[in-house]
Amino acid sequence: MSITLTDQDRPELQKAIEEIVDSGIVGITLRAHDERGEWVGSAGVAELGGTAKPPVDGHVRIGSNTKTFTASLVLRLVAEGRIGLDTPATDYLPEPGLDERITVRMLLRHTSGVFNFTGEYYADGTFAPGIPVTTAGRE
Repeated sequence: MSITLTDQDRPELQKAIEEIVDSGIVGITLRAHDERGEWVGSAGVAELGGTAKPPVDGHVRIGSNTKTFTASLVLRLVAEGRIGLDTPATDYLPEPGLDERITVRMLLRHTSGVFNFTGEYYADGTFAPGIPVTTAGRE
C-alpha cells in the first residue's frame, strides 16, 4: 500500500478539499483509503495568516471527537450484553466517585450533570477546577 502525496491521482478529492477551503476553512488534510488505494492531500494553509500548506503527515488533537468513538464502543458492549445502558456508571467506573444515580445512558447523552473534568473558566475571569486526576493506587 503506497501513499500518494500528489493531487494528480485523485483530482476529484483535491478539488473537493479545495472547495471546502474556498468556503472559509483555513486548511484541511484528507486521507482516503478505498478500492483504488490510499491517497493523501491537503489544501489551504496550516496556520491562520501563514503560507505553508497543512502537512499530510501532521497530527491533530482529536478533542471531543473521542466522544463518538467512546459511544460507539460502549454501544457495541451494550449489544454484546456486557454493559447495561441503565446500569449505574459506578458499576464500571468506581474511581471517579460518581453519584450512583448516574447511568451509562446519562453519560452517553451528556445529561448526567457531571462537571467539566478539565475545569471551567468563567467570563469574570474566575476558574472552577475540574475533577482532580490522581494516580494513587496505580502502578
